[in-house]
Formats: sequence, C-alpha cells, structure tokens
Amino acid sequence: MRYLILLSFFFSACQVIDPVDQYEAKQLKSEQDQFLERQVRLKKEAESHNLEEKAAYFETNIKQRLPAGLAMIPKVYTESGKQELRVDLNCQLLAAMAFKYDVTRDEKDLEFIKKLFNSFIQVDAANGMDGYLPVKVKYDDERTQILNNECHENVYVQLFFAYQIVYDKVPQLREEIRQHLEVIFRHFMKNNFTLHDQHDQEVPYSDLSPNAWQVYNNRRLSLISMIDLGRRCFGGELRAELELIYLQLLNLSYPYFVQRQTYRSFGLEFPTHSSSWLNYLKTYNGYNASGSSFYKKTFQNLEKFYKGQNNPFSQLIGVKMELYDLEEVSGVVKQSLESFPLDLRQFPTFGSMNRDHKLGRYVKLKAQNESREFVPVYARPLESIEWKHNQLRLDGNFNSKGTKTFTGVDYLIVYWMWQSLKK
Repeated sequence: MRYLILLSFFFSACQVIDPVDQYEAKQLKSEQDQFLERQVRLKKEAESHNLEEKAAYFETNIKQRLPAGLAMIPKVYTESGKQELRVDLNCQLLAAMAFKYDVTRDEKDLEFIKKLFNSFIQVDAANGMDGYLPVKVKYDDERTQILNNECHENVYVQLFFAYQIVYDKVPQLREEIRQHLEVIFRHFMKNNFTLHDQHDQEVPYSDLSPNAWQVYNNRRLSLISMIDLGRRCFGGELRAELELIYLQLLNLSYPYFVQRQTYRSFGLEFPTHSSSWLNYLKTYNGYNASGSSFYKKTFQNLEKFYKGQNNPFSQLIGVKMELYDLEEVSGVVKQSLESFPLDLRQFPTFGSMNRDHKLGRYVKLKAQNESREFVPVYARPLESIEWKHNQLRLDGNFNSKGTKTFTGVDYLIVYWMWQSLKK
C-alpha cells in the first residue's frame, strides 16, 4: 500500500509539455501562424544551399564573430553582442576542424586549429595552469577572464573527445596535446579522480573515484574511457600508474557495469538525451583509444534504447566503431544536414499542432510530443547542439523572441566527421 501511495504521488508530479498550456488561445494562434510562415522560409533556405556551402557559411560566420585574442565560441550569439564563451562548445569546434583538416590538409585550417587549441591553454593559464578549466569565460581588456568557477567532469569528456581527434588527425599538435592532457590527468589523480577546483574544493557531480560502490554507471564510463585515453597517450611512470588503476577497474567489473547506461520503468526514461549524448562521446573516446569490445556493446545498447531516432552523430560514431555501414549512414546524415537551415535564431515551435505525433516517455518527470516520422531540422526547436536532443521533438523554445542565435557548430561536427570517414 505504501508503495502504491508513493507511486501515485510520483506520477502526480509528472508533466506533459504542451503548447496549449504555454499561451492563451489568441496568442497561441498568432504564434502558430508565425511558426508556419517561418517554417516555409527556413525550408526554402535549407534546400537552396548544398551541404558544402552550409559548412562554409557556418565556419565563416563563426570566425568573423570570434574575439580578437581568444578563439572560443559562445553557446549563443545575442543581440547585445556580449558573449559568454564556452569551453564545452569550443570542444565541438576543435573536433570539427580537426576532421576538416584530415580531409583538406590546408595550412589555413591547420593555423585555425592551432588557435583553437591555444584557447584551451589560455583558459587553463588564466586559472593557474593546473588542469582545471572553468566552462564559462570572456575575453576583455586583451586578456582571458574566468566568469565563474563552474565546471564538471562532463566538460572533460568533451575535451578528451576533441583532443583525441586532434591527436589522430593533426600530428603536428600531438606533443602539445599530450602535454596538456598530462596536466589534466595529474589534476584528477591528485584527488583520486574526484574533480576539485583551483581552490581544492570538490566539484559537484564529478566524483569518478574507482570504488565498488559507485552507483552511477555513466561515471564508471567516464573514468574507464579516460584511463584508456591516458594508457594510449602516455608512457613512463604516468602510464605505469594508469595501468595499475586500469587493473583496479577490471577487478571492480567496470567493463560489465558500463554496458548499461539507460533504462525505462513505468513510462519513465533515464537518463536525458543530453546525458546519453555524452555517453556516446565516452564510447568513442574509449574505443578509439583501446579498441576494447565492451565499448561496442555499450554503444549498441544505447542505440537499441534510442531506436527510431536516427541520430546522424551517433550513427557516425557507429561507423567509426565498425558497427554501421557508412553508405547506409550517409543517407541519415544527408537527410538531416539537407534540412539544416542557415538562420539559427531561437523561436518557438509548435510542430505537434500540425503533425501526426505521440506522447514520448517521461524524462525528468516531463514528457513531450514526438513525431512518428523524421522531423526536418528547420521544423524542430533549435538548440546549440542539435544531436544531444530528441530527434523527433516537435515543440519547444516557448516565449523566445529570436534574440538568440546558435553558432552552427553542430552542423560542422557532423559534416566534417562524415567527410573524414568517407575519405
């Protein structure tokens, strides 16, 4: 009986995200009309440019908006012009440009990659060069300034993803990558892989310490993929230390536990799409560094869980892991990128009001309407990284006014990863 009461209370807290609940009827009709007009324009825009032209557009726009002394992008461009630069978003740009260089071997691309890499060094140096990189910074008065002390281990997942791609595709920077990775690894290791800030205060949600009682499989995956990256890149005493830690993880059955990163129960879904996107990055990081088969199984379980999403980013990772055929995945990639608009201003979307849909599962106690078939990117609620969200979502960005514009870095990472794999 107590269990039923608890379950009843739990479901009473669940919420369905519906446009009808966000606006009064008259305003909703007006917003819906504007959405439909906007969708026609964005569709025409998306279909009027080939994929190479779009990549060139986004890259040029990003370069033109970079601060003079720090090659780092924000999450969004605002009308005020004030930019909160983001280490995590810049990881995607660095990875995309490394994939591009793998295709072009252009010296201009190499110089840009060097500037991007140096931006991470600048951020670390502004914070004491100890391996702790706060995620939000600004460039002002000709210097890099830390906006706040916020960071978490997921930022490093993205940094390791970018750094390993540069390590593979840009051999000219391999030694510099290795040196900065060593600073970062030493920072983690001095507190047994629990992330601490520059004041030696523990960072929330970033305890990766190896132990038998670790309840978060995603943190297990963070740690073992990190160790595999270090085992690949380092030699000498540091490599020997990491080998001992790796043996400890094997004894704690980490390769078994990490294979389950998602689950559903009573209509609820765990974790969020963005958390699973990070887990895809970790499987890439670990498999690319070690070739261990348990990363493949982890990836396959993630893909089964999100069957029907047809996420081009995750499928390209599957190609890299030799689980998917590139020719088949290319169709998924082209379908998404061909529907990608150039205008990335954030406006409300109300797709469930004119498309066949169903109610999705509850994530963090909230459920949203999902399409039963592919949704063009121009018809989705735009986000800073499209591939870390539900690919079938229809509604969102309520009450936004178009004052924020996304960078297009998500287009670049998929486009150039795809081109690199085709090379």
